[in-house]
Amino acid sequence: MKEQIDQQIKKGNIIFMGDKLPEDWYQGFLEWKSAWENHQSAEALFNMAYCYREGEGTQLDLTKALELYEKSYALGNKDALEKIYSVMLEACNYDGLSQDEALAKDNEFRNYYKRAIEVGIPVNEYNLYLLDRAPIIRKYAALVKAKDWAGFDRALANETDTSNEIVSDLMTARNLEVHFKRRFRGVTRYNATDLISNGSTYYAKSSGYDYKANIKIKNNSSKPVSRRVAYMMSQIQRYAITGLNPSETFSRNDKIYNDINHTLRCDSSAAVTVLDTKDASSSALFSVFNLPTEIKVDLKQITRDVKSPPTAAESKKERRKGIAVLVALLGIFLIYTLL
Repeated sequence: MKEQIDQQIKKGNIIFMGDKLPEDWYQGFLEWKSAWENHQSAEALFNMAYCYREGEGTQLDLTKALELYEKSYALGNKDALEKIYSVMLEACNYDGLSQDEALAKDNEFRNYYKRAIEVGIPVNEYNLYLLDRAPIIRKYAALVKAKDWAGFDRALANETDTSNEIVSDLMTARNLEVHFKRRFRGVTRYNATDLISNGSTYYAKSSGYDYKANIKIKNNSSKPVSRRVAYMMSQIQRYAITGLNPSETFSRNDKIYNDINHTLRCDSSAAVTVLDTKDASSSALFSVFNLPTEIKVDLKQITRDVKSPPTAAESKKERRKGIAVLVALLGIFLIYTLL
């Protein structure tokens, strides 16, 4: 036990007090508690806080550890401030919190960073970036999760700072207007399969469908589409609508055979990137907050005019109908000629 205590002293997690090391954590906790009660020692509080934090010599209690680190810092132990942050991260859990409760926790972190800056402790700029964005991301992510689009629109309409890029992007995405049209026609093709010595070619007959598709995407918002707003063609490809100005329309056509490599798709939502994650790996707060990096917004206006080719059963039915019509016409013709 002495060796463990000595290791933590060397790591700066506890402070050596008295003339010798305690025999174990239980003795150490009692000695430090006595030093606090009799001498109001900031160092003793610091050591007791570690015991509560790790469950050494007493019951694990992160809330109590945070309280004692705060008291130790208030009594002049500057080393306690970084420990306060570590315990805040360990004890932090945003799951199930209301918007107001989450905001209160955000403010606890804001207060810590303010104190850290005042005493010269480096603060990760990405953490401050997260704190600025967290409230508005949580608000709109919750509305999307609940599929409360009426509430989503009301919230956007009531925003006072429409210059906020998240608000602006969400408004733009919500007001994209999409029209998608696709048609098909049956075709028969003859494909070369083999070239023989005399120069003639064998052909294989194949039947399929030609597809023609068109998509139009109109920006009905008051601002150009930013690079953070994406309307996707597929999971990895997006339509090139960045910079699309208000009232302008993006249009694209596609023609393919047998629906192979069809590039035009029509989704019911647009994705808005709300967090830049380039520096996220350096931020302990990123995993604690567990914020979405993008919000998918359902479009207000979307129309699909899609004609699909007939199924095998439908094709068979149409062929029978065609044969029946042909037979009927032939019968009429024979009757007419015999008369």
